[in-house]
Amino acid sequence: MYTADPGHLHTVSKPVNSLQDLKGMRIRSPSPEASEWLESLGATPVSMSMNETYEALERGVVDGTIGSWEAVVAWRLDEVVHYSTVGHFYNTTKYVVMNEDVWNRLSEEDQQIIRDIPEEMVTRSAEMFDEWTQIGIESADEKGV
Repeated sequence: MYTADPGHLHTVSKPVNSLQDLKGMRIRSPSPEASEWLESLGATPVSMSMNETYEALERGVVDGTIGSWEAVVAWRLDEVVHYSTVGHFYNTTKYVVMNEDVWNRLSEEDQQIIRDIPEEMVTRSAEMFDEWTQIGIESADEKGV
């Protein structure tokens, strides 16, 4: 198990500097849990996949989105958002699982190879998310977000 880069609030037409600023804003939500806390803060959560977010922001369907700095670059959100509120609002937990019957059919040697992967994977994932966070921040800064 490991986590991805924290999610922040990225908005199109107005900055969010206080809870009052968030009231009534339509914010794209990545999960039921995020929708729950967005609603409790006064926003109107809009559930949609990340691949719909760019167009929804561009067309005014939503006023903002919750997402990581990596997502800002990967999904080109820095082309449509103008403000970011750094808040470490959530983390996405990642994990890898394997069917137990498939595991049991593997040789001891192959099982050991797989057992050795997680530490390296977690370390490399952390390095990758750190790199993409920096790239996202720099890209947003260059574009005046």
